[in-house]
Amino acid sequence: MCFAGPFGLSAGMTKAQLNKIIKLKPSGKHTCKVSSVPKSNSAFESYILLITPKAGLCKIMAIGKTVTTSVHGTELIQVHDILSETLTKKYGSGTRYDFLKSGSIWHEPQEWMMGLKLKERVLATSWPESEGATLPDNLKKFL
Repeated sequence: MCFAGPFGLSAGMTKAQLNKIIKLKPSGKHTCKVSSVPKSNSAFESYILLITPKAGLCKIMAIGKTVTTSVHGTELIQVHDILSETLTKKYGSGTRYDFLKSGSIWHEPQEWMMGLKLKERVLATSWPESEGATLPDNLKKFL
């Protein structure tokens, strides 16, 4: 059996198929948390898989390792940028989001991590096809 998708998994795989190759640990109605996948990446400590009865495996969320960082978030931003560069080489230009939500008081540079901790800051990159990313047919953008 060949799995050519991200992390060695393929879109549409059923729970039964996944259980044959990795140990699924249910973490929600249609989600499972796993510590490893067939093609693990050393930057991630775990993965959350969204597996629905109708679509099978339809989303993989990779959870990064804990990064010790300064209040400015410098080290965390560096890790994010390295991962983003790797994905950009594979899928084309990504759209970077680094912003503080409206109404947050954590606007000073030394408060960058506090904003992130309190979920008032966002640091993310996505690769939407509408912005020029070249995703394979079996990958879709989820938000």
